[in-house]
Amino acid sequence: MSTSKASIAKTWTRQFRAAVKADMREVLSSGTTRCDAYDWFTADVHRSLEDYCLRGSSLGYVFMLAVVRGLIPGETWTRAIRVATALELLTKGTLIADDLIDEDRERWGAPTFHVEYQAYAAARRWRRSERVGNAVALLAQALLTSMAHLVLYEADISDGVARRIGRLVAEGQSRLDLSQLVDLRFEQVMPTVEECRAMAAYRAATYVSYCFAVGAAFAGADAVTEDALARVGSHLGFAHDIRADLLDTLGPQSLGRALGRDVRMHKKPLFLCAALANADEDQAQRLRAVLSAAEPPLAYVRKVAGRLGLPMAMAELRTHVGAARDLLGATPLSGDGEAFMMEMFDRASALPSLAGDAESQR
Repeated sequence: MSTSKASIAKTWTRQFRAAVKADMREVLSSGTTRCDAYDWFTADVHRSLEDYCLRGSSLGYVFMLAVVRGLIPGETWTRAIRVATALELLTKGTLIADDLIDEDRERWGAPTFHVEYQAYAAARRWRRSERVGNAVALLAQALLTSMAHLVLYEADISDGVARRIGRLVAEGQSRLDLSQLVDLRFEQVMPTVEECRAMAAYRAATYVSYCFAVGAAFAGADAVTEDALARVGSHLGFAHDIRADLLDTLGPQSLGRALGRDVRMHKKPLFLCAALANADEDQAQRLRAVLSAAEPPLAYVRKVAGRLGLPMAMAELRTHVGAARDLLGATPLSGDGEAFMMEMFDRASALPSLAGDAESQR
């Protein structure tokens, strides 16, 4: 029986997350057992990885499994759980590195991995506890990457499909790493709107795109279908990126999250680049000075960037969601698969009232 459009995204997401969480627990637990036989410190780190990886969940593998289920209705998607686990292990490793690069101290309501091991080392009076925590985080990412490749080799797929998926993953992760370098450079300069778009093409757009493509490859889709679904994922990833950036700086306090992290770190999301492009000479000079300050005044940025940059950002978000909808219609996804995606498109374009624009809910 087909699940109703109103509930299918929640139903499938809940099923996918439960299945992958159980598989990840098995994979990580077996790794900890091996570490127990090798060295107590590696076992401690591995147990921390278990806790970290099971604490939160990304959407990448959810999209991958939804593509498989949409192309091959029924329970075939359960054979793709190992592939989904590999994707999630890679994602968790990327997040550990992100937190270290951005010097974040908390994720999912708990200390970030490098902060946890800085405290771990300090509690044991180890020398240079900050270095220890940072080093453990780097090595933890490497461990998760190695683990992801091993898990992928264990997946129930043919050698040809395994090679195709391996290439998609490697190319996607490489682009994500390159985007981190550009993002780091942009903290020192004010990029143009075009430069911001180019950087963003290798960020969430690439991540969601390759997850869609992996699902298509697993399902045995032809090259045309795989490409079409990858482009759907790219547009959806762009939309998610814009949405997350808007909420970080211009979102309402009622969301219960700290606002302005990107501004404090001198990151340059699309709406800020658009604000400068739309500002007159005096406004641009003032905004540049504010954004270059050691502690940029968030209230001013919310007011000015919201007024000058939000319209362009919202227009691009809607354009990407619209393009994803149009492209999806040309793919052979089943009725349930299409309904899942349409609901996810609605979520990507739904925003609370944002600073500087009362029409963002339209």
